[in-house]
Amino acid sequence: MHQILIFFTLALSLLVCSNADRLALPKKETRWCIANPGAQDAKLQEFLDYACTRIYCRQILPGGRCYLPNTLRSHTSYALNLYYRDLDVCASGVGILVFDDPSFGDCHYP
Repeated sequence: MHQILIFFTLALSLLVCSNADRLALPKKETRWCIANPGAQDAKLQEFLDYACTRIYCRQILPGGRCYLPNTLRSHTSYALNLYYRDLDVCASGVGILVFDDPSFGDCHYP
């Protein structure tokens, strides 16, 4: 019985390894970083203030395509995604990765 279990474990390992490319996460282009629904407003504001000194946040300023809705969570989501695209980091505790494009109307998330 012990030999069967070892054989099964090895066979399963080979199967997983041979299909590793199919088990990988989707490409970065099909993932977006947005505001974590559980993140506190103070943390969102802190990230937004920090990020917009390092990335170009024009689209979430008045008149920008992503200014409306004019909410902290919406603006932070857009900034998080820009930051993610530039630095390949979805800020822990503030952002979460999603697989559905959060773009809406004229507001396109890159």
